[in-house]
Amino acid sequence: MFSVKCLPKDANVFFSGGWDSTVHIWDIQVNGGSARKINGPVVSADSLDIKNNLLLAGNYLNNDIVQLYDFGSGQLIKTLDIGEEQNSKSYCFAASYAHNSEHNLIAVGLTGSNTVKLLLNE
Repeated sequence: MFSVKCLPKDANVFFSGGWDSTVHIWDIQVNGGSARKINGPVVSADSLDIKNNLLLAGNYLNNDIVQLYDFGSGQLIKTLDIGEEQNSKSYCFAASYAHNSEHNLIAVGLTGSNTVKLLLNE
């Protein structure tokens, strides 16, 4: 699985992630591969998003299912509690911010339990 997103405020930058535990940040003005990377997320399907410099990563793991990273530094900020037991049969298949909301609302689609969770990140 693989996910690609464009940086909303800079048309030259996009980011991608997959099962290799890495999110690559690409800049079309930089030759020779990705400009930098964030280590950690095992991204599946459409589970990357960004809002206010917070990278949302849904993991295809049955623990640490949804995480937030600082886009600039690449540091893990926190793992969100999505109400699923660690090591359950649920994995993130899709994750997205509600971009038009004034709240930090996140929608997460899970395989295994076949549910959609709405999270308020405070």
